[in-house]
Amino acid sequence: MRINPTEVLGIANSIAKFGEIVAGTKNEVFLLNYIRSFVEDYSDEVVLEPVPVTSWHEEYCYVESEGKTYRCAIQPPYSGSIDFEFKNNEVVFLSHDKVLDGEQLEQEVYDRVVVVETPRDPDDIATIAITLATKNPKMLVFSDARETIRRIVILNKLVALYERAEGLRTPVIVLPGSVAKKILVATSARVLGSSHTFRSHGYNLLAWRYRGRGSIYLIAHHDHWLSGASDNVLGVALVTALYKMVSESILKNMGISLALFTAEEGFPETINSFYWLVGSRYFVSKHYGKLFDELIAAVNIDVVYGEKARVSTANPILMSMLRGLGPIESDSIVFDSFSFTQAGLPSLTLHAFQDVLTNGVYHSELDALEAININTVEIFAEKAVQVLKKLAEYSDKVEIRELESTLSSEIAKQGGVNLDVAEALYAFFKELKKCHGHSITRLFNNFVRASAKTFVDIDIGSRLGVREFTVLLKCFDHVFSIPTYGLNNAVECYESHKFNIDLLKYIVCEVCKCEYSKAVR
Repeated sequence: MRINPTEVLGIANSIAKFGEIVAGTKNEVFLLNYIRSFVEDYSDEVVLEPVPVTSWHEEYCYVESEGKTYRCAIQPPYSGSIDFEFKNNEVVFLSHDKVLDGEQLEQEVYDRVVVVETPRDPDDIATIAITLATKNPKMLVFSDARETIRRIVILNKLVALYERAEGLRTPVIVLPGSVAKKILVATSARVLGSSHTFRSHGYNLLAWRYRGRGSIYLIAHHDHWLSGASDNVLGVALVTALYKMVSESILKNMGISLALFTAEEGFPETINSFYWLVGSRYFVSKHYGKLFDELIAAVNIDVVYGEKARVSTANPILMSMLRGLGPIESDSIVFDSFSFTQAGLPSLTLHAFQDVLTNGVYHSELDALEAININTVEIFAEKAVQVLKKLAEYSDKVEIRELESTLSSEIAKQGGVNLDVAEALYAFFKELKKCHGHSITRLFNNFVRASAKTFVDIDIGSRLGVREFTVLLKCFDHVFSIPTYGLNNAVECYESHKFNIDLLKYIVCEVCKCEYSKAVR
């Protein structure tokens, strides 16, 4: 089976016409009704599932300077009006180092318009803004060297926890670098803008085609900041095309389902510092029983860009199945697949996230369909079809020895584990090999839920470039365990892993009656 990239681009162009899609807005409903009309003929059931959200809307943002007007972008979820007129002696430019150093900032920043260059990782706009906001500037302006505007969520808390948070009271905008330079030298300038938050409902679009045993879910988030071509107009277009075109011969009597999630970019009804993946987390929580019974894998497509479709998963069974499709990275808290991983459900993401960051496209107006090469769509479509074929071929042929080998390789790649956990793993697999006639996949879901943990360095906020990372059975000191606290150091973390593996070994024996079963493989 071959997916026609021209058809995918055609779907993407239709989606792009709806403009910026923020969860809980009318634009979102208009878009989903369009997609619904597109997939209904290929579905046994289609549902729009309401999800409580906090929505956000920018009415306008522009800068007036020396008789000219320039567009700017307010950083969500700022709520309020902006009308600041200032002279050039009220503007100060700061380097990243000076911001993070913090010395004498109060005197330089207080009640001034502060201009800072957009950092290499645009998400660090939030780190810099939080630091500067404590010094009471009038406004923060980020000068983008890529000559674009972009949106980055800025809350008063950085660590991804279920901890109540709110937007900054200080307005933060992004301007193209050349415009920001004009503000620095102009006699005077004026910034005008308005944006607000409001309670609303976003919607997950869910479609099912029932065919025999189990189901593969094709998933993507449909909300996006600004033009959002790679993130995630093309992802939606591609999973929609796959859902329509995937053939019975590939699926081998499996069901296929489509889930387009709301509010991947934000925000929950009560905003907290883990503000993203709202729609997928809601879906997994609400439908966990059904997913546990029937899910073969959730295949997420997000950030379609460049010349390489990367595969990320935290599930060793999927790692084993997908051997031969190139290097496999760990799942990440930035992807909707993470909502499934948290629940121990098999999931993966096809993406080019790092490439979008490196090339400065992330959450900006540079992320336009005109900049996407048709070869990119072909690369991602081909990789998605290869993944579906592997899942269909190996879903009921899990080799425990190969699974053990895959997990060992992954642990070695991460730098190993401590001796107690290694011994517990050996004993666990010894009993698992006796599970003749039982679903290894279901048993292993509990293993993934217990062993995949996400961390972030404790120096987040004090330096740039700090991102969350997910690992299997690996523990660290000087990190936060997220999205919930609970593990204070590596010793406690490894003790937790050993306890969970020992408990799973007991469950395996109970389920498989291992003392009476014949060892297989």
